[in-house]
Formats: sequence, C-alpha cells, structure tokens
Amino acid sequence: MAGAREDRVALAVVALREFMDQNLAASKIELEAKLIESHFDNVPFEPAHLQDARNVLLASEELIIERRETRGGSRPPILVTTDQRRRARRVENASARKRLLMSRYYSYVQGGQTGSQSLTGDAGELAFHAAFLRASVGPTLATLTRGVPSVQQILGMQVDLDNAFVLTPLDKITHAPVPPYGIQVLVEVKNLREWIYPRTQELYQVLDKAARLQAAHPTASFLPVLVCRRVQQTTLFMAAELGFFVIDARRHYFPQHAHIDPEALRELSTELGLADITQENGSEQTRRIEQKLVTLQRYVDLERAIERWKTHAGHPDFRELVHTLNDDELPNTERDRTLNKLRALATNEFGLRGGW
Repeated sequence: MAGAREDRVALAVVALREFMDQNLAASKIELEAKLIESHFDNVPFEPAHLQDARNVLLASEELIIERRETRGGSRPPILVTTDQRRRARRVENASARKRLLMSRYYSYVQGGQTGSQSLTGDAGELAFHAAFLRASVGPTLATLTRGVPSVQQILGMQVDLDNAFVLTPLDKITHAPVPPYGIQVLVEVKNLREWIYPRTQELYQVLDKAARLQAAHPTASFLPVLVCRRVQQTTLFMAAELGFFVIDARRHYFPQHAHIDPEALRELSTELGLADITQENGSEQTRRIEQKLVTLQRYVDLERAIERWKTHAGHPDFRELVHTLNDDELPNTERDRTLNKLRALATNEFGLRGGW
C-alpha cells in the first residue's frame, strides 16, 4: 500500500512540475481540477497525493507560495515557480491573474471581506431537493422556508438537517414496493470543492446527528446520507461498512444571483478548469444525484445497511468518536488520533475489515 502511494506521489510530482513549467502560477483548486478531475473516473492520483507532491517541490524550493493582497482585500495562496529562466514579468502577470480569479471564487463561496455570506450556501440543497422530487423515491420530510428545504425535527427530536425523506424500497426487477419499510433517510448536503475523505469534518455532521437520533430511537430505521461534490474511494468503503450512503454529485452548484456575473463565472470555469460549476439544477445538472437515489431505492442492501447503522450508532464509544470528529476546530493531530480510534473500534469491536 505504501509503495502504491509513493508511486502516485511520484506521478503527481512529475505532473505538477510540468504544469508549473508551462503555467508559472496556479492555485490548489486549479491544480486539482486540471491534473485530477479532468480525467473523470480514471484519475492518475488524488488530492492527497498532489498535496504531497506540492510539499516535495516546496521543500526543494522549485515552488513558493505567494499570499499577496488583492484589490478586494483577500490574500489567496498562489503557487509560483522559482525557475530563474523565466522572466519575472511573466511570472508576476500569471500570479496576478490567478490571484484575481481566486479572490473572485472565494467571494462567491465564502463571502467577502466585509462579512457578507457565501452566495453558494443554499444552491446545493436546492439542487438535491429538485433531484429528489424528480427521482420520486419516497415522501419528503422537509419543509420549505422561502423555497429552501430543511428538517428541524425527526420523531420530536431537534436535528437541523438539510433534508430527509421516507424511502420507498423497490424490487430491482419488478419495481414493486418491498421491505424494509419506514426507512427515514437523513440528508446533509455539502456543496464544497474539497473531496470528502474519511477524516473530513463535514462527513461527521450527518453521522453525528444520525447517531444521536438512532440512540434516542433504537428500534427506528435510519439511513444517513451525505451529498457532496466529490468523494474519495475509501470513504465509500467506510460507508458500506458502517451503514451510511454517499452521493457524489460531480457538480458545484452556484445560484442565479445578482452578484454573480455569468461572464465572470465563465472565466472561473474556463481558466481554472472548474468545468463542473453550474447555475442550473435541472435534470441534466442533477442526473447523477437522481441516479444515485434510484440506486439507493432499488439496488442497495438496505436491511444490511440499517442493521449495521443501528449496531454502530448504538455503541456509546462510536457516538463519542463521531461527535468529536464533527468538531470543526479539532486540531489535525487530534483528528487523526480520533479517526484511528474509530478505525480500531470498527475492526476490534465490530469485526469489520477496515481499510479506510
């Protein structure tokens, strides 16, 4: 396994060096989009390998990170070549253009320096709800407030979820309703560019809420579902073992908003390689979500999933570890230590294979 990782990091070093030799400056988001996600399902390496490659070239001083202030007041980190053969003006022009584009991107997804909120906040939730209605996999438990879905309570317990519904399982051949009945699917939507790894904090928001709900209602059938843009493969292994489900939309949803200029957004998409950005949530843009919902309804072993989730969420150590991993201020070293405890619990206490 270590050898495979080293091979992928070596590939990433070569790809990163070649890219920077041609482009002179780049952001982390651009590198992931152009070196990894442009390969679709046959990725040569993953964001973690690219991060290691970046560290290798930073350590050798082939690259440096610049954090210069833009006109909007932000300081987006830009990776810049130190190759002395390059004319300083060309490097500076490339870096300045990437700073401008990344400053614009962050103003959309994080808000401005004046404290304004993210403009993309509800776009993912709206896209999922539109896909859910088209997929017709069961009755919704969500209420709409100014058009935005949310679920504040389940079985009288405060939960604050992005969405939830009662799944209607269908036979994969006849499409007739089959047991188990009454599965309450608990949904959190994370409309982020970052890939979801087993250590990613956002994953544990839905798991923490679902575990507390399961402990309070041990006989009820719950299925946690995370909806995200991209997921790393080992997270899917983890989901199958612990009894939750992940939908990777492969889209980054932006709203139709007065403060988002379509031409400015097009420049982000074309120049940074963010080809999955969309301001629509029609059937074309949410097709993968709909397909995954149908897969959940017809092809997933739901009895196995909900029984696994009941077993794991019923264990107090599991709930405590998941709750700790849901802390967005947890230091990285403590996050890794807590995740290792969760892995050990999964293999030693529950007899799972692990590997995530």
